[in-house]
Amino acid sequence: MTGVNQIWVSDITYYEMNSKFYYLTFIMDQYSRRIIGYSASRTLKTVNTTVPALQMALERITGREEVKPIIHSDGGGQYYSKEFLSITRGLLRNSMCDNVYENPHAERINGTIKNSYLKAYNPIDFNSLNRKLSKAVYMYNHEKPHSSINHFTPVEYEGKKRKELITLNFH
Repeated sequence: MTGVNQIWVSDITYYEMNSKFYYLTFIMDQYSRRIIGYSASRTLKTVNTTVPALQMALERITGREEVKPIIHSDGGGQYYSKEFLSITRGLLRNSMCDNVYENPHAERINGTIKNSYLKAYNPIDFNSLNRKLSKAVYMYNHEKPHSSINHFTPVEYEGKKRKELITLNFH
């Protein structure tokens, strides 16, 4: 892996609040660790989970890339539904694993956002969960340095790599 938009990882996790379960979907660029798509939902329906997160992530690509990004996920029904596959067709290459151990980056982002951000933000209802989720993703992408990317935040790392590519192309 040599750059952004080569491998995206995704997963759905639950978030319990007021004795109810809500569902969080994340799509992360594995190279930069940037969360590029996310959603919160009251149900596990594809149109409420993976589709909104995917539509957000797709804003990063034009569809004319020589190599289409791989989107790697677990084998959940939302990832092989007609709705999801009709959107990815021609834009992404789908990859699904058989167990959670084959998608560790996505599993880690689930735990990080839930345990390091949302629990501290203490959302009180679904609207609050959506607002706090947006804040958590912003903080994760813009404020949290990662040892795996030389202690840069995901946004800083992408900017640094983009600048390096521009410099290389001018020489």
